Amino acid sequence: MDCGIRCVASVQTGAVTGSAEAQRILNASGRFESPVFGKDFNYTELTPRGHYTMSPEMETYFKAMHYLTQLGAVRDPAELASLPADVKVKAMSWIHVYAGFIAPSRGAVVWDPAATAPPSFARHPAERASIFPLSWGFDNEILFSTVYHRKWPVDEQIANGVLYRVIPSGLDLAR
Repeated sequence: MDCGIRCVASVQTGAVTGSAEAQRILNASGRFESPVFGKDFNYTELTPRGHYTMSPEMETYFKAMHYLTQLGAVRDPAELASLPADVKVKAMSWIHVYAGFIAPSRGAVVWDPAATAPPSFARHPAERASIFPLSWGFDNEILFSTVYHRKWPVDEQIANGVLYRVIPSGLDLAR
């Protein structure tokens, strides 16, 4: 994870010389074996979209943030808890900018697990902390709870014999 953080920091500062991983993040194209992910990674997924294409700074931000989010999905983000205190403060100040615009997350944020309690309607909070608080509104909870989850208690599983509901319906919100 440390190598991934250093690569993201290199992308932000523009000092990607000597780091193949940082250069791949910046290029945002192709599929390569990633030493950070430990497997083949599709760097094309880092291609900026929408309003992130409005400036070079926003494009760089998108690439770095998307990479970091993907990294947190495959590697335990708890490794980030050991970063220096000043890094944690910077991360949380950046995250707090978004707080007023998104619903609370259903999981803790790795840099400040106590400050990010899941909303009361989240019946199944996230099992591990995330790098960024992913918004979890009431509509997310409804759609999430109307499909089959193998690890949930049997009385909460959406199943009919051998049929499992894997895709929510827009009508679920209308109930």
